[in-house]
Amino acid sequence: MKTCSTHIKITSIIAIVIPLLFSCTRDMDVHIKNVEKKIVVQGLFSDEEGWDIVLLTTKDMTQNIDTYVKNATVEIASGTDPIIRLHYTKFGHYQSEQKPVAGKAYTLKIDTPGYDEISAQSSIPVPVKAKVDDFKINWLTYMYPNDLLDYDVFPLTVRFEKPVPDANIIFRAEIFNPESGYNRYLLPSSAVKELEQQGIPSLAATRLEQLADQWQTDPGIYEKCFDGTETYTEETKHYNMLMEKLQKKTVKQREYAAFEPTMCFADDNWISNISYDTYSVFGQGQQVEKASLFYADPNLKYDMQYNSGPKPGKEYWLEVTQGNADYYEYYRTYILQISQRLNPYSGPVEVYSNIKNGVGIFAGYHRQMIHILTY
Repeated sequence: MKTCSTHIKITSIIAIVIPLLFSCTRDMDVHIKNVEKKIVVQGLFSDEEGWDIVLLTTKDMTQNIDTYVKNATVEIASGTDPIIRLHYTKFGHYQSEQKPVAGKAYTLKIDTPGYDEISAQSSIPVPVKAKVDDFKINWLTYMYPNDLLDYDVFPLTVRFEKPVPDANIIFRAEIFNPESGYNRYLLPSSAVKELEQQGIPSLAATRLEQLADQWQTDPGIYEKCFDGTETYTEETKHYNMLMEKLQKKTVKQREYAAFEPTMCFADDNWISNISYDTYSVFGQGQQVEKASLFYADPNLKYDMQYNSGPKPGKEYWLEVTQGNADYYEYYRTYILQISQRLNPYSGPVEVYSNIKNGVGIFAGYHRQMIHILTY
């Protein structure tokens, strides 16, 4: 009797579930409301390179490709200095070889047909030189409270040449690998056209065109252009075709893009990591003299303890970036937005913008790279 009752209950459940499964397959029309487009400004600048402002328009969820602004007038003014007019190159870039200067206040003005005038103000703070105190590697186990994982770390103290009066500082740990860091790769635009004729997807070709004729530090950047465009077998075949068309060279200088991030944690009361991010330490303060950090790289500890052969020769660096308040808040909210995607209960995070009549960022910074060790 008990077996029969169980059979009846299961049969009843199946009879209810099957119609429900079929009822969930109806097609639905979703109407997406048109939203007024805005100009997006990508305008982070430093005293290391010439001016480079990128202009795009906002896009909705149906768009896969960025729409670049090609017909804007972009000018930068600073006090009584001559106005700097940026010229359009390609893919939304407006550039000038003239470099910004730390301590000067700059005003950005953008005129685009059909849009209100866009403006923003910013500057590069006068940098204060930093150095790392002499240290011995003392491996510790640090449990990061935001993800409750243990990390192998060693302590470092960063000391500034003089107190930083209005500090907006980001610390990052970086690795430079001499075996690959000096290599450069270039895909000619003519090769992109050849690949398209040979059958690569049009979306992949559009993405590759944006990288064409520019020297890159990592060939893997081209592989990402095929993401979501075709099957794995086809993607592999087309990527191998692309690799045969790459031009290659070596350079003598380290470029920032060739550095790879490793982990860094705060060990001071005025600095902190944000959410799940383990690569950046943020700090704001007045008259800041030093910062205590934990530097982390699991491969380094393993090599030091167990590698009896030749040393890998990798270089370990610390990046100290001093920005203004706009730069700091932009990166803080940007990292928070990305990190919070892992938390289904968190509310939306809006990335900070200082652009009038548009969205995006115009902010200055100064970057200093400090060599820690080579192993």
